[in-house]
Amino acid sequence: MNQTAPQRLDNSPIWEWGVALGTTVICGVLSGWPAGLLIGVTALILRRSATTPTSLALLASSTCWPVASAWTGDRRLFFAFTFWLATLTFMHYRQQRYWAGVLAAIALLSLFFLIRIQQGASSRVLWIELVVSVTLGGLGVVLESVVPKSAGGNWLVVVGLSLLAAISLFM
Repeated sequence: MNQTAPQRLDNSPIWEWGVALGTTVICGVLSGWPAGLLIGVTALILRRSATTPTSLALLASSTCWPVASAWTGDRRLFFAFTFWLATLTFMHYRQQRYWAGVLAAIALLSLFFLIRIQQGASSRVLWIELVVSVTLGGLGVVLESVVPKSAGGNWLVVVGLSLLAAISLFM
C-alpha cells in the first residue's frame, strides 16, 4: 500500500492565500480601502518568495492596528499599521534577498504616502511622517543586524518598530 504524506497546512498555497484574503477583508472593513490596499499589496509581495508561517502570522496580526483604529476612532494608527507591514516585508526577505526587502518596504511606505496625499494630509504632517519613517527605517536596518535571525527576532523587530511608529504620533 503506497501512502503519500499529507501536505502540511502551512505550506499550502490555498492556506496562504486564505490568510492573506481574510486579513485584507478584515482591514478593508475596519479601515476602508487604504488599509485593504496596503495589506493586499503586502500579501502579494510576500507571495513572491516562500511564505513562512511566521510571516503569515505577522501578516494576520497586523490587523491589531485597524482594530485599534476602529475602536478608538484614531486614524493616526494607520501609520503604525503601515510600518508593521513595511517592517514585515523587510524582515521576511532579509536572509535571502536583503535589497528586495529594502525595496519592498520602501514601496509600501511610498504607497502609504500616496494614500495620505490623496486623503489631503497637510505638508507638515507628511514631513513628520517622512522623518519618522526614515528614522525608524534606519533603526530597522541596525536592529536587523543585531537581532537573531529567527521567528522571535522577526516578531521583536516588527512589533517594536510598529509601536515606536505609534508612539511617535503622540509626541
